[in-house]
Amino acid sequence: MSGQDLALAQALLSHLKDDNGLQALVGDPARIWDHVPPGALVPYLALVPGRSRPLAGADGAFEHEIELVCTSRFRGTEEARAVLAATRLALHQASLTVGEVAITRLELGAERISVSRDGAVTSGRLALRAVSEPTS
Repeated sequence: MSGQDLALAQALLSHLKDDNGLQALVGDPARIWDHVPPGALVPYLALVPGRSRPLAGADGAFEHEIELVCTSRFRGTEEARAVLAATRLALHQASLTVGEVAITRLELGAERISVSRDGAVTSGRLALRAVSEPTS
């Protein structure tokens, strides 16, 4: 992970963990991680980094693709959908800066909900695209 990847992850995690709407759904302190601990209680939200690459024509800027994944053991999709809706609301027009890195663009993409064959686990996925730039 590059410095800007780490800054983006830190900014997202901090912002989401401080959101009261998400805390109501995933606990307080919020169960929102970039590495899910063994035996974690559900529901929780995990940040899954994807691709990151320099943004052409923008000195020092990077484009990032990320997924936020909710894991739920609620029978049905309501809980995962509620966590994703609260996540969208928390990130809508969010201003994110960490250290000397600013997130200058954050696009909320497609959502996908899937249920395990036995119906015991529901996963909700929210795609994000972000652009980070040095502040100096």
